[in-house]
Amino acid sequence: MIVFFILAGLSVCSIYIFIPSKITVSNVRYFKAYHNTVLKFLTDSNSQKLTRWLGTVAKQNENGYNYKGFNYSIKRTISNIIELEINSEKFNLKSNLISLNVYLDSSVIQWATEIEAGPNPLNRLSKYQEARHLKESMSGLMDQMKIYLDNSENMYGISVKEVQLKDSIIITTKIVTKSYP
Repeated sequence: MIVFFILAGLSVCSIYIFIPSKITVSNVRYFKAYHNTVLKFLTDSNSQKLTRWLGTVAKQNENGYNYKGFNYSIKRTISNIIELEINSEKFNLKSNLISLNVYLDSSVIQWATEIEAGPNPLNRLSKYQEARHLKESMSGLMDQMKIYLDNSENMYGISVKEVQLKDSIIITTKIVTKSYP
């Protein structure tokens, strides 16, 4: 009987040690696309590329888009940040999708949210399980976005490839001047 109480006490303590009161769920993906192009995809309200793409990946409903048991809806766009609301049966969360420039032809998108787990160890365990399911759902959407954004035809409307030429190319221009150049 004492062993049972010791094991129960250790398991409750381990929940407090290993599961924080605020659980952060985040995903990061690198894209082989120029930052301005990624920004235009994410934030351009005229072309609505993000909502059209999201409609092809997730089922649209009255609350936004449903993907793997979570409803995602775009709330607002500020510069390079998109605020998304994530809803499920157990919680309503606000998350941020942030686009950053990494190099000349590469970008990164980070998507993050926080879940309040609370002081109760059983609630913490329950929220941790939900956070794992949410991370799977967010990862699936980010993977689909990576496939879409890495395809140059989706971004530019034409196939763009970087190649190395054997011969050098000389670029010339013609200028007509009134005096000797």
